[in-house]
Amino acid sequence: MEAIVLHIAKYTDRAQIVHLYTRDGGRQQMMLYGSAQKRRGQNAVFQPLALIDLQSAGGGQDRMATVREAVLLYVPQRTDVVRQTLSIFIAEVLYRTLTHPLADEQLFEYLKQMTERIDRAEMPQNIHLSFLLQYANYLGFMPMIYSDGAYLDMTTGETASYRPLHPHYFDSKEIEQMQQLMETEQVFLSRSERQTLLRKLVDYYTIQLADFYEPKSLEVLTEVFS
Repeated sequence: MEAIVLHIAKYTDRAQIVHLYTRDGGRQQMMLYGSAQKRRGQNAVFQPLALIDLQSAGGGQDRMATVREAVLLYVPQRTDVVRQTLSIFIAEVLYRTLTHPLADEQLFEYLKQMTERIDRAEMPQNIHLSFLLQYANYLGFMPMIYSDGAYLDMTTGETASYRPLHPHYFDSKEIEQMQQLMETEQVFLSRSERQTLLRKLVDYYTIQLADFYEPKSLEVLTEVFS
């Protein structure tokens, strides 16, 4: 079973719960025991956004399946802190938003490519911005950045000629930046522009998704790019 690792949570001293997004089964969670990790070296396999092939046992009737074996399908090359932090941030966003159990092969392929793009990108510092925009399209609330208007209202996702009366909006320059980021990560942004756009995109997710809140890794990501 092909799967992308989203999150690992401690269950007992000997066991962890692994949260996954699988090609065939959508969002799933499985039990991983310490003895299995030690025996098969799985501790190195279960890292944020790892692309793996796993075998499981048990499950059904409200019982959680157990990971029997897992191998990396793609070996990440994230030796620098920037790519490591980006992986953690993107994995956390996915963990908090991919809640449905239904499979979506198109989305899985996009996320599979994302795990490799983090390593290959010449300008990895923009990966998370492109991801937040493109992923919003899969979730059904892509902002209408190609419509005419000097402002984009976060509460509606639509552009407007006049600035909204509330503070939740993107201005014309930020709309242009988002248009460019939809095409490529190789967009020049100053440090302050990147941080402002990131904060606003996270705010947009918070407004559009009732159960979404600011990722814990956002502060670390901000510090890495400061």
